Amino acid sequence: MSGGHNFREDRDSRVKNRYFHKQVGFVDEYGRPSCVGCGRCIEACPASINIIEIISRIREEVKV
Repeated sequence: MSGGHNFREDRDSRVKNRYFHKQVGFVDEYGRPSCVGCGRCIEACPASINIIEIISRIREEVKV
C-alpha cells in the first residue's frame, strides 16, 4: 500500500479480501475475474498452492 499504511493488519484478512475482490466481487460486477494469471501468488505461497489451478477446477465443478 502506498505510504506503508495497511488497512488489514492480519495476513489472512488481506488474502481473503484479495480473493473475494478478484474472484467474486469483480466477477459479479464485470462478468470475469480480475486475475491475470501471472503466477506471482503461486511463487509467493509458502505452501506452493497453485490457486489458478484450484480456481479452474472449482469453476469446472460448478458448471456441472
